[in-house]
Amino acid sequence: AALAHSLGRGWAHDTIQWRQPRPVELPDLDGLTEPLAHRFISGFAEGVGERWGPGPHQVSGLKAAQQPAWDSGLSRGIDRRWLSQSR
Repeated sequence: AALAHSLGRGWAHDTIQWRQPRPVELPDLDGLTEPLAHRFISGFAEGVGERWGPGPHQVSGLKAAQQPAWDSGLSRGIDRRWLSQSR
């Protein structure tokens, strides 16, 4: 599960730019079992929160059942963003 979270966060960092929000598309996660897909989405959202802040963000490919994973990851990323800027 930690690996899926890390891969999601890395994917976000590799595909989005600092402070330049734009619509993003999640990769096809149908091949992952649900706990792993949730952890990937949480990591991806954390990376988005670190780079772009609170949003709103246009994300396609996010299923309604995955929204809580997105929200928790985004919140964690926003917290990390402000922590890194305050050092």
